[in-house]
Amino acid sequence: MELTEVDPEVASLAFAGDLDRVWASGRPQKLGWMRTRIDDLTEIVQMPGRAPDGSVDPYCLRLHAAHYGPHPVKVNFVEPQTWTLARDGSRWFPRLENLPPWFGLHDVYGYPDGTQEQLVCFSFNLDYYTSNHSPQPTEIWQQGRHTVAATLYRLHDILGPAHYRGPAAPLAEAA
Repeated sequence: MELTEVDPEVASLAFAGDLDRVWASGRPQKLGWMRTRIDDLTEIVQMPGRAPDGSVDPYCLRLHAAHYGPHPVKVNFVEPQTWTLARDGSRWFPRLENLPPWFGLHDVYGYPDGTQEQLVCFSFNLDYYTSNHSPQPTEIWQQGRHTVAATLYRLHDILGPAHYRGPAAPLAEAA
């Protein structure tokens, strides 16, 4: 898939409108999500990880929308306050198990351009397409059919009891 950057004003309007519609539904508040606007093309969504034992841990997802509309947002797990990439072994990087075949999480992934960066690996994240993955026809992002809501709800499922096992580092060590 060839990725094209979208006019920033167009991308920001589509991104804000779609996020506003998700929040207007009331569902994010019921699920414990919060959002923080960083700039016109970037938002942080705080989303809880819910372990099988009932424990709940907050995570921050940075959504960047420079290609949004024709393509999904870019998603990364980040640390609060600094918004820097969360690293495996930190309290802000989730430990996941029993993942479905359509999802992966890599602390460091080797991209075709030689960069080494975190990859939240599923077809509703822009980086999936820049990492040389080949989605099945039913998995490809479709403008008009998919929005940032689909990205967020899939991440919510991954951070649920079926897959979430806690932070990569114990909370006591994170302080």
